Amino acid sequence: MKDQIKLPYDINILIKSRYHNSLAISVFQTNKNIMSFLLNYYIDVVYNSSATWQYDFLLKNPWFTNEGLVESNHLLFFNEAVKYKSINIIEIIKNLICESYYVRGDYNTYYIPTKKSYLKVDHNTEYLICGYNDNQEIFYVLVRTVKDEFDCFELSYSDYMLAITNRKDNKFNLDFFRINDNFKGEILPSIIIKSLYNYLNSITLEKEKTEGKIYGVDCFKKFLLYVRKMSEIYDNIDIRYAKFFVEHKNFMQMRMHCLYDLEIIKNMDIIQDFDDIYTEALTVYNLINEYNEKHDYKDVVSIDLMISDINKREKNALKVVIDLMNHNIEEARTNTK
Repeated sequence: MKDQIKLPYDINILIKSRYHNSLAISVFQTNKNIMSFLLNYYIDVVYNSSATWQYDFLLKNPWFTNEGLVESNHLLFFNEAVKYKSINIIEIIKNLICESYYVRGDYNTYYIPTKKSYLKVDHNTEYLICGYNDNQEIFYVLVRTVKDEFDCFELSYSDYMLAITNRKDNKFNLDFFRINDNFKGEILPSIIIKSLYNYLNSITLEKEKTEGKIYGVDCFKKFLLYVRKMSEIYDNIDIRYAKFFVEHKNFMQMRMHCLYDLEIIKNMDIIQDFDDIYTEALTVYNLINEYNEKHDYKDVVSIDLMISDINKREKNALKVVIDLMNHNIEEARTNTK
């Protein structure tokens, strides 16, 4: 076994607002082939009034195990077992990393120095280990820091053991993922069309519809109502929601450029629409930051108008995109007859 290994990762990631997605994206962004595949997804969104963090991408699994993108396996037992002399968790994780597995689990952030709850309050959250250094007795862990930035930090073996053996749910879990070398990522127009249609019409294919959930474009109508509510009571607008709004528009812009490059969409004007939408969403994000600092009503008026404009322009542009893609697919079928 090598003294140290650090598997590839990227901290300048496209999605920082949703932590569980960030961990997977940080691994996938090291592979251009995979990033093309991800453009088939990260389209539809969901708002859940009962969730702590109310906005999210509608994904079954951010690691795409069912699609064959990664090989995965799992361990789950009571954390008392971690203390058995016959079970050496540190060695298990190191061996998995040697076989190119990223290791995900949950720990108590009371014992994690980079977390806001460090030595203050017990809180279980997930982590991703991407390497180790035996000489320093540390793991390299991808995590959201105290400053709400995404980074890789060094966590001592001893602090890690404290964090996993003192979870309040008395459980221990490890999920380990390895990118499938034989996976061939590609753009799948049929999946994109279906997801865009569902997003545009606020339709969900979720089998269990939970009360209080809203889907698709209606989520961002809800976001606009939330912004108005916060401004009415002169309260701060959660910047993470604004970041999620921007990230969704960024992914949409990237998707459209990819479809244009592949000549699935041949209308440059519609691509420009999505460029403009993303630029306007960035302005919204910056204005929300300004509003949170100054609580200037002029900022709220601008934010309100711009979100309304983005929602309207995106809806109109997506109708055109779906028609163009359907026409392209039908034309391709005709040509192959």
